Amino acid sequence: MNFARVCIYVGGVFSLLMAIFHTQFYRLFKWKFDLRRVSEINKKVIYTVNVALYLLFFGFSLLSFFYTAELSDSLGMACFLNAIYAAFWLWRTLWQFTYFEPQRTNRALGIHYLMVSSFMILFFSYAMPIFLRIVF
Repeated sequence: MNFARVCIYVGGVFSLLMAIFHTQFYRLFKWKFDLRRVSEINKKVIYTVNVALYLLFFGFSLLSFFYTAELSDSLGMACFLNAIYAAFWLWRTLWQFTYFEPQRTNRALGIHYLMVSSFMILFFSYAMPIFLRIVF
């Protein structure tokens, strides 16, 4: 198995973990209580975006597991999909640093850096096949 395929498998696993994590947002962030103060339309937008994200992450996970060879070859549409998903995770990494400034508790900093690490792994998992295609 070549390195590009390993990258895609790793990306698939991390995408699946992100999807599962997003399914827990309602409970983890206590949305039942916190969103009572938010207008009905904003509450619906938040739910909709979250569900759309975990469906996207599940979808990319399945793509990664069932179309590993195509994504690792990074030709044509597979290259485009890799590039878009890698760009998403690079943006999400940068956003984590600029928008979600962690509180200075050990737990918050640990979660912050766990998130950043996961986002970077996802970025590199999908960018690496493109890089390998260009270089080699």
